[in-house]
Amino acid sequence: MRATATTTFLLFVTLVSFHSCYYDNEAYLYSTPVSCTDTTSTYTARLAPILNNNCVSCHGAGEFPNLSSFQDVNTLKEEIVCRVVEGNSCSSGAQMPPSAGLNTCDIQGFTLWQQNGYQE
Repeated sequence: MRATATTTFLLFVTLVSFHSCYYDNEAYLYSTPVSCTDTTSTYTARLAPILNNNCVSCHGAGEFPNLSSFQDVNTLKEEIVCRVVEGNSCSSGAQMPPSAGLNTCDIQGFTLWQQNGYQE
C-alpha cells in the first residue's frame, strides 16, 4: 500500500513539474501566421486589384479622391499609403478603408510599392 501511495505521489509531482514548464504566449497561441508571397509590388500588378476590390466603390470616377487610375493614385500616393498602412495614426486622416482596413498581405503590398519607388 505504501509503495502505491509513494508512486502516485511521485507521478503527481512529476506531472505538476512538467505542467509548470508550459509557457503560455498569447500571441503565439491565438495568432494566425501570415505568409505573404509578394516580394515586389507595382501599381498594375498588385495595387490596382486591391484598390478595385476595396476602394473604387467609394472612390471611383466622379468621387474624390478618384482612385481608379494610376495617374490619380500616383498624385496622392503618400497619403494613400499612410492611411492604408498606418491607419488611424496617420496624420493626414483616418484609416482606409474605414470599415476594417485591409488584410496584412494587402497592406504589405502598399508598403512594398512605397519601398520600390511607387512603380506603375
